[in-house]
Amino acid sequence: MQSDFFGRYMFTGLHPGVYLLKGKAVATGPTDPELMKRLAGYYWGYSGSTESKMNLCPDGSYWDTSESSYSGTLSGGGSFGTVGGSGGKGRWTVQGTLQAGTITVTDPNGRVREVRYQAKPGDAGTYSFNGTVMARAGDASCD
Repeated sequence: MQSDFFGRYMFTGLHPGVYLLKGKAVATGPTDPELMKRLAGYYWGYSGSTESKMNLCPDGSYWDTSESSYSGTLSGGGSFGTVGGSGGKGRWTVQGTLQAGTITVTDPNGRVREVRYQAKPGDAGTYSFNGTVMARAGDASCD
């Protein structure tokens, strides 16, 4: 086995064909429709004062939103409050396994962002997405 310029491995001496690899989970490619179907869903999370929602459709479309709210009391009396939010939509692909990998999202303007995910052991359907813990709250809402 050797590596080419881009770090991809090349196997010399193997004839073309399909090979079954044994051992730990093997990462699947970004166009694996079965992994997309299994990860697809509506995810929800809340951390601190921020609510996050993410919708991954099995057809490769997605949307996500986050909303933060803050309030408090002023030292001279009175109170304050503020709300802010952000979100996006576009297309997604995945590379990895059901336990861990990378979701690549592309917005309508062509901007690409990588989201690393990791399953939370013992908590089925709960993942850390770039450090934000979210639970699968149901099926994806896809048009």
